[in-house]
Amino acid sequence: MDKCPICKTKIDEKKDYCPTCAWEFEYYFDELSIEERERYKDRFKIWNGIYTKLTDFEKGLIVSNLSDKKVLYSDESANESKKTVSNLSTEKKLPLVEPKMVHIRGGSFMMGSDDGDRNEKPVHEVTIDYDFEIGKYPVTFEEYDYYCQETGEAKSSDNGFGRGKHPAINVSWNDAKNYAKWLSEKTGKNYRLPTEAEWEFVARAGTTTKWSFGDNENDLKEYALYDINSSFKTHQVGVKKENQWGVFDMYGNVWEWCEDDYVNSYKITPKNEIAHKEKSGFLLKVLDKKVLRGGSWCNLAYVCCSAYRFSSHPYSRGIDIGFRLLRTLP
Repeated sequence: MDKCPICKTKIDEKKDYCPTCAWEFEYYFDELSIEERERYKDRFKIWNGIYTKLTDFEKGLIVSNLSDKKVLYSDESANESKKTVSNLSTEKKLPLVEPKMVHIRGGSFMMGSDDGDRNEKPVHEVTIDYDFEIGKYPVTFEEYDYYCQETGEAKSSDNGFGRGKHPAINVSWNDAKNYAKWLSEKTGKNYRLPTEAEWEFVARAGTTTKWSFGDNENDLKEYALYDINSSFKTHQVGVKKENQWGVFDMYGNVWEWCEDDYVNSYKITPKNEIAHKEKSGFLLKVLDKKVLRGGSWCNLAYVCCSAYRFSSHPYSRGIDIGFRLLRTLP
């Protein structure tokens, strides 16, 4: 005796359908999880005459739509006449892809640069007294598109550069915050944007030079996608060398949002890992802008370094702006 995969009723092998829920056994629903089968156990049935005429791709969409809670075919009894096709999506259901993370040990480092712009000064010591994990790569369209599909958020444009493993672009600071909050709730893990100090700590990877690999600008093309080697578009993450801590794309490809409010001097910023939150009335506050780090595919080499700072409004989106996630550890 076999069991119905939907309602678990014991079925004679000679039966074509379950007498309890009317599920027809000849169809290919191995992709449905136990949870999905339980959710849709109440009298789902796909009429044979229509189903057998669908392409394999369309059959795959049916399974996807079942997990989307869209009823393609249904009946209240095994003898009901056929139903017409409805709600057949043209978009295949995407899987959840969590970001790959790299474990980072806490420590102290010198933040800023005496050789850079005014907003990179003064150089000051920052202590991060805990371990954390940071995204091995910027968040990709593969990851972000799933979030949009699940929440109904509009997908951001890729500007024709490509989706999949390309970094997600046209994502505002607010968008990035919402994604981190959603992913935290989805997985039970504590994802967030990195603070500016945490970002630079990882970018430097224990060094005090302009880049994590040293001060020779000619070596940057081995680690970053920027104006001279990007063909003025994003590229898939991870195609260049990682830094000493195993993190990719800290320079170039896309700018990365940080948690902090932007100020044009380090004189009033925290001396620890805490994100800077500007108070009203400070003259150095610049129109509620948020910090961006790392440079992008369209920037010059001097921009794509460990200390360079940029900013934009939290609602701003751009074809060169993405983000990376950090995860706090229990």
